[in-house]
Amino acid sequence: MVYRKNRKNYKELSEGNSSSNDEMERLPSKPNGSITQAEDNVKILAPVLDSVKPKNKNPLVRTILGFSMAFCFIFIIYMGPLSIFLSMLISITKCYSELITIGLNAYKSTHLPWITFIYWYFYSIAVYGLLGQSIIDEFGYELQKNQLFNFLILYHGLISCTLYFIGLFIFSLTLTKKYYLKQYTIIGFIHLVILVIVFPSSLGIKNASKGLIWFLLPLCSVIFNDVAAYIFGRVLGRTKITDLSPKKTWEGVFGALFLTLIFGYSASAFMCRFKFFTCPFKYDNLNGLINDECEVTYLFELKTVQLTKDIEIKFHNFQLHSLVITFLASTLAPFGGFLASGFKRALNVKDFGNAIPGHGGFMDRLDCQYLYHVFIYFYINYIVYEPVKFQNVQYIKNEPKERQVEFLNFINSKIDMT
Repeated sequence: MVYRKNRKNYKELSEGNSSSNDEMERLPSKPNGSITQAEDNVKILAPVLDSVKPKNKNPLVRTILGFSMAFCFIFIIYMGPLSIFLSMLISITKCYSELITIGLNAYKSTHLPWITFIYWYFYSIAVYGLLGQSIIDEFGYELQKNQLFNFLILYHGLISCTLYFIGLFIFSLTLTKKYYLKQYTIIGFIHLVILVIVFPSSLGIKNASKGLIWFLLPLCSVIFNDVAAYIFGRVLGRTKITDLSPKKTWEGVFGALFLTLIFGYSASAFMCRFKFFTCPFKYDNLNGLINDECEVTYLFELKTVQLTKDIEIKFHNFQLHSLVITFLASTLAPFGGFLASGFKRALNVKDFGNAIPGHGGFMDRLDCQYLYHVFIYFYINYIVYEPVKFQNVQYIKNEPKERQVEFLNFINSKIDMT
């Protein structure tokens, strides 16, 4: 009797364990997406840091790496449009990887079936669909002449949609009862990261294609503003803006705003002198991307205003737009930084990554840029250039002559002359 009773209890206990093992995994009540901080990244600076006081090591590392990134940035610009596009692709890939890694760690989801394949698959489709569409919009007419790209351009939308639904089909095949909640949470997180990272980058390509000045001035203004706000905040900062970023102060914001306006106005005056910065990108099968062959438009012409008989002011029309761009770099862009800070606090992480010693990850350096790219795109298309349905006057002016003729013939064919 005792044997049978013990056997019955063992059976019940085993069934209970089986039921427990099949229970759906819940999301952690306190997400923690922190990653292991890599110390190897700063070993190369060890000879310099050994003689430095501990409290000064981090500022020194930030300064050295900051200047290194600045030189790399200048070199990338010097190499031309293709290197800029490639560096942009590398940057958004790294940002995407950092965010996904944090999400998987925070929700304890690194063990989900096929999860690595799934998040890289959807990223690849987003890059092909969104960035590819931006490239087609700007250079599709010339690229289509190349037989290698013709099919991909003609059926780009259909291919993107088909691949996306294939991805959803693959995801549905990986669904496991035990992981339902985590799997649907992560697939939603993947779509959110794509929206935050890839979509603004596709608009950034459109901005750059209209002339490097539309990409570089906003980019440099945000970087300059960030550095200026840090310096003013350290020296004069007293009034904290928000608990999301305790080191950000109103004194830093207003001081940086003043300097950034001066920087933007001066930098735009310099850029307007060179076609390398002002000419829209063009593509031909022989030379690839080129951006130094165009007529100077009214935006970049030097204008003279006579104030008095002896006093005159010379400026480019674009410099007026630069004041708006730099003002937004000091107001809208930091707001993107606050959102990123809130995200990090929600998932209990200090930095998005550790790729750049003293600075964190790529996302820590670019978090202010993505929201800003979106506004600059709409500012260009709805304020700077007069919209004409899906085209604009400036865009048509910079198209090849045969494309202009084709466009005019299309318009004429739609006009009822009766």
